[in-house]
Amino acid sequence: MHVEKVLKVGAEEFFEQISHSVEQDIYATTNKKVKVDQLKEGFTYEKNLNNKVGKSNRVTVEIVEIHSPSSYIAKFTSRDGTNTISYRIEELGPQQIKVYYQEDFKGATKAKNLNAKIMQLLYNFNSKKRTNKLLCNIETYIIDNR
Repeated sequence: MHVEKVLKVGAEEFFEQISHSVEQDIYATTNKKVKVDQLKEGFTYEKNLNNKVGKSNRVTVEIVEIHSPSSYIAKFTSRDGTNTISYRIEELGPQQIKVYYQEDFKGATKAKNLNAKIMQLLYNFNSKKRTNKLLCNIETYIIDNR
């Protein structure tokens, strides 16, 4: 799934919010406080995560790439496969960015990969709608808390 969205916030502000969300997620799942400067490529932690059909899975989250303020990529690996999400941020001007959000799943087996492709076709519209709403909510939060 791929979503592109123009937001009326700065790249630094947006990246700071993404980093803060990662910090909060780590704390909520591990009870350990991690600072932004500790978030480096290769950083991992484990958490329980529900899939699209509500089934809980233990996943290992790994930061694959983190370059402030232009990119963040993370992998979520479970026994079913690996889901990779990425945010690429392009600065268009003062207080205006374009966010490229990408989400891909690679199944642990051919059958799981095929099942994921079928499910993606069924859920693609809702996933894009949810992602657009998430990006709008991040934009609103940043603007409201300046």
